[in-house]
Amino acid sequence: MKTSKFAARPYEVAAVSALQPLIERERRVIAVGPTGCGKTVIASMLIDAWADKRVLFVVHRYELADQAYKSLRAIGVDVGMVMAQDERIHGVERVHPGRRVQVASVQTAARRDICAKFDLIVFDEAHRALAGSYQRVVHTWPDALVLGLTATPERTDGKGLGDFFRAMLVIATSSELQRDGYLADPRWFGARPDVVDKLAERLKGARVTNGDYAPSDLARAVDNTFLVGRVVDESLRIAPGVRKAVFAGSVAHSRKLASEFVRRGVLAVHLDGDTSPAEREAVLIGLRIGDVEVVCNYDVLSEGWDLPALGAVVLARPFRSRTKYLQVVGRGMRARRGPRPIVIDHGNNAPRFGLWPGDDVDWSLERTSPRTGVAPWVMCESCLAKIPASSMTCPECGAECRETAARLEREEEAAQLEEATRAQYLALRSRVERVAVDKGAPVGWVDKVMREVA
Repeated sequence: MKTSKFAARPYEVAAVSALQPLIERERRVIAVGPTGCGKTVIASMLIDAWADKRVLFVVHRYELADQAYKSLRAIGVDVGMVMAQDERIHGVERVHPGRRVQVASVQTAARRDICAKFDLIVFDEAHRALAGSYQRVVHTWPDALVLGLTATPERTDGKGLGDFFRAMLVIATSSELQRDGYLADPRWFGARPDVVDKLAERLKGARVTNGDYAPSDLARAVDNTFLVGRVVDESLRIAPGVRKAVFAGSVAHSRKLASEFVRRGVLAVHLDGDTSPAEREAVLIGLRIGDVEVVCNYDVLSEGWDLPALGAVVLARPFRSRTKYLQVVGRGMRARRGPRPIVIDHGNNAPRFGLWPGDDVDWSLERTSPRTGVAPWVMCESCLAKIPASSMTCPECGAECRETAARLEREEEAAQLEEATRAQYLALRSRVERVAVDKGAPVGWVDKVMREVA
């Protein structure tokens, strides 16, 4: 295996050792790990281990192809790019058809006549692998092995990926990586009740397409002066002065949020699918070095982008798709020095899904609704933070948890009632049993009487 400047983590080495025989046996394997766990590193280590195989590394969008190229080069992979656009980026030649590993966007790989044989196809963001463009890539090289990489092995409509992948390897869980210091444990803050109520009212009748809210209906629901103001209010209250990525419900919504942040004296910028690659890169560099505090976006930074120094992920919209929700939340979970990252969930997503940032998910290729290893969390009524349901006081703000106290009181009353009812049942059964003995009743008569009494 080639040497790079990156020291492999123990779970990465274990994943490569497990993947090699699994892929050779099953041919189509998906590797699952939380955002930030190093799936690209694992793929590069596997590529190095299989030095005799030609590899096509496929990503979802053109911009991510450039990012994957840089990541693979940094790790030590000798890589070229298959590009349908300009073949020189920032004056650097990246098209090298003779290199063993090639990176391409799925659009380019599916449409362009690539006169090369590939032994291994790697699909990044492989939860999309059943889409037509990905399947065209597979049909072009039907004999190639396939490795999928994703944090969320289900389609946006919640269905599993067992129709294509034959085996799944879980690289590591969120709790394991947090325990060992490889992932951050984010703080979560929810929406105020008035925001939840207003959003629920505006979402009534919203259509669902491809597992998520129809874009036009979602845009209408979130694009409201009251909701925009609350998003900015709470973002500045909970995470003042830290770099934020805000995920909006439409292009217009993103622009309004950015304008409102600017009106409050915060340097904020908007990004969407029509933003040029050069402008997008400049904005993200500004966020990285601290010149920009807030980047508001619509459907741009949801996948394939991470900034370890990101202080807060702001969900300014509800998600109907758990896959999209988890992909967005994962943008802020990379390990970092300093304060824990923050997730501000104005869409009330975590309580609806029962899945808070950092919770483990019991994924399956077949099951449409993965079970979670979620702890019983609730939201503090005072500061809106995620806290254990058993907390009597909030660890974030110190407020008394009135709902917890009320719940414990209800549980105690229910237990007392159950105990009293049980005692009454046993006393009655004892009297019926004495009658059965006196009368010589047949076997089963006591149970029959008690069922009728009940």
